[in-house]
Amino acid sequence: MQLLFTDEQKLLGQIAKKFFANEWNLQLVRTNKINQSFWDKLADVGWATMLIEEGDGGSGSSLIEQGIVLEQAGYRLCSPVLYTTVQAALLCKQLNVGGISQQLTTGKSAVFSIGNLSGKTKIWASKHLDNTWTITGEEAFIPFANEVDLIFVNAKSPEGYGIFLVEKSEIEFRKQQTFGTQGLMVLQMNNVKAHCLPSSILPKQLANLQLQFAALQAIEMVGGMQSVIDQTVQYVNERKQFEAPIGSFQAVQHHLSNMYSAYRGARLLAYKALFLFDHNDAEAEKFARMAKIAANEAYREITLMAHQLWGGNGYSLETDLQLWSNRAVTTSLTLGTSLEHKQALIEQLKTNKRVEQQV
Repeated sequence: MQLLFTDEQKLLGQIAKKFFANEWNLQLVRTNKINQSFWDKLADVGWATMLIEEGDGGSGSSLIEQGIVLEQAGYRLCSPVLYTTVQAALLCKQLNVGGISQQLTTGKSAVFSIGNLSGKTKIWASKHLDNTWTITGEEAFIPFANEVDLIFVNAKSPEGYGIFLVEKSEIEFRKQQTFGTQGLMVLQMNNVKAHCLPSSILPKQLANLQLQFAALQAIEMVGGMQSVIDQTVQYVNERKQFEAPIGSFQAVQHHLSNMYSAYRGARLLAYKALFLFDHNDAEAEKFARMAKIAANEAYREITLMAHQLWGGNGYSLETDLQLWSNRAVTTSLTLGTSLEHKQALIEQLKTNKRVEQQV
């Protein structure tokens, strides 16, 4: 498969690359907080909400175009709040809730707690006699939930599954002690007031939505892989042993070649998945799982090999490489591990086989 972008998409990638290079830096990564100045500039260009329809303030872009932006964001280790807001924008587009979509397009940040890979959740919603709703339950590993403006949760009620916009001021937040710069939080909700979004949604639909999230996450990871490879190529060309750059040694070149091959394979799969979702292809979910598996494994392998090639410098906290390694680990655990997606693919193959035998 060959990736062929239109001239407009190529230009979008160039503009996004320049924007993130100028407006985002690793000091912002290390602070582990939302930077309001950066977020305001991001809201001005509309890249967190480009999936929302034009009538609601977005640009009605495709998943491919959103992926082009996220790839450049991943290259610079942009804040996870960008990705969570993109997910919320895609959710609002799917549910056709224009009013909330317009809140996002005016610059509000958001996060969506969707539940597990099957679209199911342990969060419970209760409807009261005055037709108001409250939410009870706990969700973990939610990035920057205490700092975003809007929090969406997937909750189960006697009427089925639904999406709720939760009253943030009533949630108890607890910071999770973990490595990396994802700002992960636990949400403790006990009869928290919530607004039920008008459109109903089934677990199967949520599972499909989550796989679209996973494909977009894979694109962000691909951007990070490319950054690690570029930094490593620069390092091995500057670092000398025996009066020669270590990049001239064949063993080092073999490792770099393997890193690049893993990166290219993951990139192709991720864009293939987004392309299929854009065209409502039945194969989209399968390719999304394959893309996330490839991204999970390639990102970790690439960062681990980069540490080896950097030698002692690769294991120093003063260098920036460890920031990409931390992101590689945390994103590989987000929206499905490799094992979870492999198991789902196996079950799908078994189901298809049984159907073939019945026919």
